Amino acid sequence: MTRRTRFYERIEPNRVHGPVAINTVDMARCRATLLTQAEQTNVLAPATEGFERMRRGQATETDWLHLVTICAIGLAVEDGGVVRGLREVLSEADLSLAAIGLRATQGGTGWRAPTLYAADIQQLQTLLRMHTFQLSQISWGEHRKAWKAAAGSVVANGGRAVKALQGAGGVAA
Repeated sequence: MTRRTRFYERIEPNRVHGPVAINTVDMARCRATLLTQAEQTNVLAPATEGFERMRRGQATETDWLHLVTICAIGLAVEDGGVVRGLREVLSEADLSLAAIGLRATQGGTGWRAPTLYAADIQQLQTLLRMHTFQLSQISWGEHRKAWKAAAGSVVANGGRAVKALQGAGGVAA
């Protein structure tokens, strides 16, 4: 006996619940639409909160990781050619985050909340503004592709990629 499906559906096996019909048209539409304001806020919220804690001198390694993540995703968006012209700003923010990370682990006793200098604060504010602009210009599919490219780049360079509890995930340097 054969099972008939409409041309835009395909059946994929699901080990828990059996076959699942996937509507590829809806999936394509979802990947092609721009991120909504709520999705942009959801992606940026962990990094924004982490930046505020860094400014107060109460940052954890996870807060730093959220900022590193949006910087890596921003560079991947730049590499993908979706939004161009921000490489210099993002690279400066990446260098600033690397210096902050070194200061925070300098004592060798684990992570200690680093002191931010005025230039660091300005770089991180610019990073948040530029990534907000990027998110307003890209679709969900482009963001997901950039996130995967950023994680792959970090792993290829000898770092580790971790799944964060909040937001879209994390990419460690």
